[in-house]
Amino acid sequence: MNARRDAAPAPQAPPAWPYWLTYLVLLVLQGLSLASAFLPLGPFNLAINLGIAAVMALLVLVVLMHLNHARAVTRLAAAAGFAFLGLMLWLMLADYLTRP
Repeated sequence: MNARRDAAPAPQAPPAWPYWLTYLVLLVLQGLSLASAFLPLGPFNLAINLGIAAVMALLVLVVLMHLNHARAVTRLAAAAGFAFLGLMLWLMLADYLTRP
């Protein structure tokens, strides 16, 4: 009797290219963030760097944490955490911008 015939097939490992592509995009975005620190952008420097950081965080959430294949409740929990982070950043900026 062959028990291997009735067993489920072994799961295949996901391809490596999305991880390498994400890594390269994260490196490029980090380089953009570093380059913007040396440019005289004035008050836009903070906004640009926060935008770059948000894109980097979304890449990590979707690709590296596999949220594109996750269940809806997992996506909801991740979205709630990301929204809470955005709220905290908004409150921090509101406090900072209203100081004399």
